[in-house]
Amino acid sequence: MNRPYRNIIKASSLYPVLVLEDWFSRRARLVSLRFSQVILLLGLFVAGLYWWSGAVINLPLVIGLALLYLVLVLVVSLIEAYFRSHYYGSIIINEYGLEARFTFTVGRILYWATKRKDFLAGFLASQTGKRMMRRAGIKPAEWQAYLSERREIIELNLADRSKEILKLRPVVDTLLSADSGFSSFLFRHNIKPADFLAIADWVVREIELQAITERWWAWDSLRRRPRLGADWSYGVGYFLERFSHNLLVDQAAWPSPLALARPRLPELDRLETALLRSKESNALIIGEAGQGKMELIWQLAREINGQKAPSSLLSRRLMLLNTTLLLSRTSDEKTLESALLHLLEDARDAGNVILVIDNFAALARSADQYGVNLAGLLDPFLSVEHLPMIALADTGEFHQVLEPRTALIRRFERLMLAEVDPAVLLQALQDQVIGLEARHRVTFTYGALKEVVTASERYLQGEAVSDQAADLLVGLIPIALKSGQRLITQQLVWDHVEQKTGIPLGEVTVEERETLTNLEAELGRRVIGQGEALKLVASAIKRNRAGVRNPKRPAGSFLFLGPTGVGKTETAKSLVAVLFGRPGDLLRLDMSEFQGPDALERLIGSFDSDQPGILANLVREHPYGVLLLDEFEKMNHDAINLFLQIFDEGLFSDATGKRINARNLVFIATSNAGAELIWSATASNDDPGNLKNELINHLVSERLFKPELLNRFDGLVVFRPLEQDALRQVAHLLLNKLVKRLRDRGLELVLNDELVELVATGGYNKQFGARPMSRFIQERVEQTVADQLISGELKTGDRLLFQDGKIKSLI
Repeated sequence: MNRPYRNIIKASSLYPVLVLEDWFSRRARLVSLRFSQVILLLGLFVAGLYWWSGAVINLPLVIGLALLYLVLVLVVSLIEAYFRSHYYGSIIINEYGLEARFTFTVGRILYWATKRKDFLAGFLASQTGKRMMRRAGIKPAEWQAYLSERREIIELNLADRSKEILKLRPVVDTLLSADSGFSSFLFRHNIKPADFLAIADWVVREIELQAITERWWAWDSLRRRPRLGADWSYGVGYFLERFSHNLLVDQAAWPSPLALARPRLPELDRLETALLRSKESNALIIGEAGQGKMELIWQLAREINGQKAPSSLLSRRLMLLNTTLLLSRTSDEKTLESALLHLLEDARDAGNVILVIDNFAALARSADQYGVNLAGLLDPFLSVEHLPMIALADTGEFHQVLEPRTALIRRFERLMLAEVDPAVLLQALQDQVIGLEARHRVTFTYGALKEVVTASERYLQGEAVSDQAADLLVGLIPIALKSGQRLITQQLVWDHVEQKTGIPLGEVTVEERETLTNLEAELGRRVIGQGEALKLVASAIKRNRAGVRNPKRPAGSFLFLGPTGVGKTETAKSLVAVLFGRPGDLLRLDMSEFQGPDALERLIGSFDSDQPGILANLVREHPYGVLLLDEFEKMNHDAINLFLQIFDEGLFSDATGKRINARNLVFIATSNAGAELIWSATASNDDPGNLKNELINHLVSERLFKPELLNRFDGLVVFRPLEQDALRQVAHLLLNKLVKRLRDRGLELVLNDELVELVATGGYNKQFGARPMSRFIQERVEQTVADQLISGELKTGDRLLFQDGKIKSLI
């Protein structure tokens, strides 16, 4: 059964090293060498004491022991040297030869599989397998139980891969394809095949990075160190040295193993091309705060230090201008202009400088305040090749401060940074946790990192996704340590994000399941006669919580059409009451307040007045819930176009250019448009389907709504006028609320058909629907009870009955 593995292993040039590892493991060798160092120091100390005390030393015995010690150390050292000669020459993928047959990592698995006579058992017994299962968040007891209970042992056919180097990912892929039982076991632990393959890639990269770090004596590692005196032949200026810093000497500029493993930003090629131009060799990097502007600069620094940048850039120094320091040392036009001019002249005269200006917008704004012509000052330096410049600006600052200054930025190549790809961000987090895990002695699972990326993209507001992900990653560690956890799982991420945002994540709890299952029925007890609306809204909420909706759109968007007082607003209130238990948490905007030409600015903010947007602030502060857009048709048409984007993508930008995530909100827009058409169709008992089509045609022909806007809604719901039976049910609902209030006062109101009929008939108005019922109850019932309590006709403890048009006490 295990012969194919044995044949593959014995045919490999790594076979002697694998045998050595089994016989005398590397851990045992390293412990032996460290122990021998202790023995050497102890022996020298004892010998010194003997010599100092003048005692007679048995010299032949000492020499014999020393030689024996040296022989043992030499043997262990030679074994370790033999191991390293194969290990470091093979562990890096591009150094494997065909005679190796497989990578070192796969070789260890195959060796264990041969000993266990079972590939899966060998895989899980190897250090690589254990590492992968830990990254998957599966405890040893769980996979050991699976091994003991499985009925069939599956062996892999690796003979077909004899002409290629066997690597971990293809071997794991073959295992998952061949062993459906193991795949199902992983799936039960929420690990899909693609996830397990990604875990394999992560573990391999960790092993390779560790090997590269250990092999410090290799030429590739030595040349990553900063070069001594690399710029001694160039001039050094006082102002340049005072207000700027050479990035190439910083730790982040060293092409370390972790830094080299990060994906190369696509904008780096464009940046290098801009810097290589014969004139106007300048670039303006634009992106959100934390989106990666400085990471792009660090990647350029690492390419220069690693001798991988274009040759004309290799001798350049990346000098970062400290804009804050410069502005703090200048107080008027003369000092700022003089300091800038001297600094630029120093950089130009040095001849090997790329000047990086951080927060370029702040420099431009301060120059305006002092009356300095920044464009005129920079232009002579921007137009020559001796001094390439890189300016950095946040997106909002660029649009607000720099974009209108065409004379200032016309000589810059603009590089707009795209949002970080989730796969790239996930790999960056994998590299980041290596240091965090070593420092805090915790372990992140792959599922936890995936949820960090997802949460940063879908649920958190304000900063760039990469910045939010990094902050969330670091914030999870103290939470885990406080709760005594060393393994950080996706459940911990769900709990933390839910606490921060209020958005329910993870598995549906028993209480939630009961609420969601009965959601439509519970809404039906609060909203009478509108079954279609309740079904649509309840379905959207269930899709959102189950995680099967389109994540690139809002949780739900509905247009409620119908006359006043038929339950449109009440449906939104009831939804919030059922889901959150707090009807007052309904988010609401009266869109009739946004009819003027300034409507869009009031919603998203204004550049000129520097005022925040009402909608932008509302969504930032309440990223999860139900937002009611009342009287939607009355809003200015330019502002309505904003909701075309929101309903389609779930995102919009405020006045500063910052993206705002509205994908966790349910939008309910209400409108009275077409009410007369609904009334006439109801009177003639028209088919509901035909009514909706007629209503849509009416809204489009009257230019009340654009067709593309109507198509963006998840549902258009027609609220018909309430029939008499429905009006009675509404009256009963409202009277029940009064009963509860009176009970708190010590009075018991007995409801009867006479009172319900009075409210249903007297409180109904064709123009306002059932909305006047509350006022009718207040005037005809509440006021009567209040008058009789004050006059003494009623007292606490009485049972009340409405009869013959009057409130009477039954006691």
